[in-house]
Amino acid sequence: MAYYRPGSEPEELKRRIRTLFEKLDSAYPDKTIIGLHTDHKKWGETVTKLYRELGYPDGKTFLEAYGYHYGFKSSSGGRPKTTDPKAIIQELQNRYPNGSQFETADDLFAANPDFMPKLKTIKNLANATFGMSLGKYLLSIGLINSKTTPRLEKPEKKKKFILCMVSILGLDGFFYFLSDTKSIREGDYVEVGIGVCANPVFGKIEKITICDDESAPCDLSKITTISRKVGVREYSNGMIRSILHANAAVASASIINNSSVVPFSNVIPKRYGFEQSVTWAVIRGLSCEVMKIMEYLQEKDSQIYDITDVIFIEKGIAELFVFGDDVLDVMIRYPNVKMAMFAENEMNGTVELYYSRSGVQEVTDNYEIGVCESRSDSKWTLRHSPVESFQDGGNIVYDFMCRDDWENINYVFTDKAGRNMQLGK
Repeated sequence: MAYYRPGSEPEELKRRIRTLFEKLDSAYPDKTIIGLHTDHKKWGETVTKLYRELGYPDGKTFLEAYGYHYGFKSSSGGRPKTTDPKAIIQELQNRYPNGSQFETADDLFAANPDFMPKLKTIKNLANATFGMSLGKYLLSIGLINSKTTPRLEKPEKKKKFILCMVSILGLDGFFYFLSDTKSIREGDYVEVGIGVCANPVFGKIEKITICDDESAPCDLSKITTISRKVGVREYSNGMIRSILHANAAVASASIINNSSVVPFSNVIPKRYGFEQSVTWAVIRGLSCEVMKIMEYLQEKDSQIYDITDVIFIEKGIAELFVFGDDVLDVMIRYPNVKMAMFAENEMNGTVELYYSRSGVQEVTDNYEIGVCESRSDSKWTLRHSPVESFQDGGNIVYDFMCRDDWENINYVFTDKAGRNMQLGK
């Protein structure tokens, strides 16, 4: 006895039965099954599996329970011939006296659903009846048109990328970078740039993956490329430098991400020349930018500048002292930091404050302070900072008039799209 009445089967069995019957109906529109296991071996195997799962004794009983009938082949072998290919083709010619617009036999018969169930049979009998395949015969008598096969474009080969998962000194987790060389290996030490200033830091390659845009675990358009490989000695000697750079980059990114950001508009009503003698200056800016300036100055003169000279004021903000000709060089080369300095007029012995705001390559503010003995080794311009308020003797009472801007987090920075942006004032 069957386990289920027709229509009450579990959903999975019901789906498989429906798929089978759709196939059977296309081949046996009259629901009379003849030669199933010889003409449609795979379908016959499916019938066998299903009748066993449904609890029927055999395939015939199963199919009859669902409205089909079992027929038998004639003694001469083969299915009884109930289809006359020539008569069907003649009728199609009557329907399309000037030929059809179709390019295949399948499309022609699909447009004539009364003949569609007989298509497979006609195809099987075509060589014996017409001496050629059905498609060729229909083409020869003009019932279908010649196929215009479009030239297939060769699929574009997907570009492969070498994606490296890198651990960075001083930072938790892993970061993705691309490599432009196949000689890179897991375990190699590398230098990479991180943060908005692309600060140079050391890391170790933990894993390498070959991927394309679709299979990559991250957005490759936002991934930068490894700068270079470094040796074990350089990696060990540069650990402190790398950690400082990494922390500066992360802290600066935190300030940027937690501040309002607007396009930088350089609207300064008056600018001043760099005319007087400047011995030294204080710079202040995002710590990632100050670290890059230190890297540049140390490469110029490692006797004067050292990476530990950077003064970290608060998270993401740092200061640095710059000397001599480097003051003007840094002002022009790194305009995103602020600069304050004493400028001495050796002709009349007076001193001015020179101040440069973030985003500008020039002195943006200046005002006269007082007199100074420019030739003295103990002059007050060497003993005091331009960003402090102080009193020196009875002549100099100094108050840093640009303090509001100096302490304001309104720095200009260049984003990854190359645009100058300013933190909200």
